[in-house]
Parts: sequence; structure tokens; C-alpha cells
Amino acid sequence: MKSIVIGNVIFTGFVALFISWFFAEGALGESDTLTPEFF
Repeated sequence: MKSIVIGNVIFTGFVALFISWFFAEGALGESDTLTPEFF
């Protein structure tokens, strides 16, 4: 049961990180130059 909770917290953290990175990327307007490095 604990492993499920820990996995849930980690997953939520990654989602929050991705969302914050996505919005920061859009605010900077440099998605064209930085996207290839991540994908």
C-alpha cells in the first residue's frame, strides 16, 4: 500500500514539473530552439 502512495506522489510531482516547464517554455517563446534537446 505504501508503494502505491509513493508512486502516486512521484507521478504527481513529475506532472507538476512538466506543466510548470511547459508554461515557462511558452512564456519564454523559445520552444523551437529548446524542444529538440528534450525530445
